[in-house]
Amino acid sequence: MKHLLIFYFLVFLTACKSKDESNSHAIAEKELLGFWADTAFTYKFNKDGTFVFKSKGHYGNSSEYGIYTILDDLILLVPNTDWKAFDGVLKTKLKIMSSSCIRDFNDHYYCLANDLVNYYSDQVNDFQEKTIDILTELPDVVSLKRDIFKYDTDKETNIVIAYVGITVIEKNEFHSFILKNTSMLNNRTYSSFLVKKNPFEIYQYNLKGNSLRLLYKAD
Repeated sequence: MKHLLIFYFLVFLTACKSKDESNSHAIAEKELLGFWADTAFTYKFNKDGTFVFKSKGHYGNSSEYGIYTILDDLILLVPNTDWKAFDGVLKTKLKIMSSSCIRDFNDHYYCLANDLVNYYSDQVNDFQEKTIDILTELPDVVSLKRDIFKYDTDKETNIVIAYVGITVIEKNEFHSFILKNTSMLNNRTYSSFLVKKNPFEIYQYNLKGNSLRLLYKAD
C-alpha cells in the first residue's frame, strides 16, 4: 500500500511538472506587449527563469528585471526592485491565456500582436460597460443609491459604479465592481459587487462576513 501511494504521488508530481513546463515553453523567449494608461508595457520571460519588464509612455521609459516561476497557468514574478510593483505598474501575478497572450488581474492583456491586444481590450470594455449598465438598473443598487442621496449630506455627491479588477475565490474568477463617491471631499466606497462571467452572475459582497448574495443571474 505504501509503495502504491508513493507511485501515485510521483505520477502526480510528474503531471504537474509537465503541465508547468508546457506553459513555460508557451511563453519562453517571447515579448508580450500591452497598452493601458497611455503606456506601452512589455514582458519577456527568458528560459533561465529571469524576466525583463519594460514601460514606455506615461509611466516613463524604463526596464525592470527579476525572476519568475510558473504554477499551472499562473506566472509569479519577483522583481529585483519593488518600485514598479508598488506603483501597480509591474504585475507580480499574471495568467497564461494562450501561447500568444497573458493577462493580469486588472484584465489587461499582453500579446504577441497588437491586433490581439486590441481584440481582447474591446471585449473587456464591452463586458465592463454592459455589466455597469445592468448593475445600475438592479433594484438593490437603485435602492442603495436612493439611501445614499437621502442620508449623505455632502453636496457634491457623485455616485458611480467602477471596475476594480479580478478577484479569485475558491479558484473561481470574479470581476470586482464598486459603488463609490468620486467627489474629492468624500471619496468613499459604499458597496462591492463580484461578477462571474460564465455563467453570468452578479453578487453583492459582504465584507464583514466574507459572504456573497446573488443579485442577478442571466437567463
